[in-house]
Amino acid sequence: MRRVLTLVGDEFEKACGKLSQMVVSDGFTPDVIIGIKSGGDVIGKAIAAYFPGACYASVSASRPGSSAKRRNVSLLSKLPYFITNPMRIVESYLLSIFEHGDSERDVVMELSEKCHNLLNKSGCKVLIIDDAIDSGATLRQVKGKLLGMFPECCCKSAVITVTTSSPVEIPEFRLFSNKLIRFPWSTDLRR
Repeated sequence: MRRVLTLVGDEFEKACGKLSQMVVSDGFTPDVIIGIKSGGDVIGKAIAAYFPGACYASVSASRPGSSAKRRNVSLLSKLPYFITNPMRIVESYLLSIFEHGDSERDVVMELSEKCHNLLNKSGCKVLIIDDAIDSGATLRQVKGKLLGMFPECCCKSAVITVTTSSPVEIPEFRLFSNKLIRFPWSTDLRR
């Protein structure tokens, strides 16, 4: 059975540091870092500290069903992990069966003038950050929109975990594969 790893406090900070180091070790120095809200935005800002010259931007990409999950936050955060861990595993399993990366997301980019100008330059290096990839549809659609707007960019992506075995978009940098992670912002984190 799959396990759920909880990354909060120092463990979360260490994970962001390790992910940053993977990017540094690859020799990829981003001009622009884009965090996918909400979890990817938190990780993106942590990683941006390792690249002080990079411009930071956020993007939101909502998938169907996200609002239902948010409505149950108060209940989920009160349940013990021996109940919520199996719920996460079942959710991940259902996503792997039913979501094949084709559901549309509403992608909205929040770009400052500085970021916009950098993205317009040929060869601009962009690092897209998210917390976790299930189907890969969010990353694919964010990357597609970015390259549609700025086709001369060189994009790479980084995540803490890829939860399924065959997402439609695979990030260049990831700490975990086939691992479910409970983050500081997770709805089922015991508060």
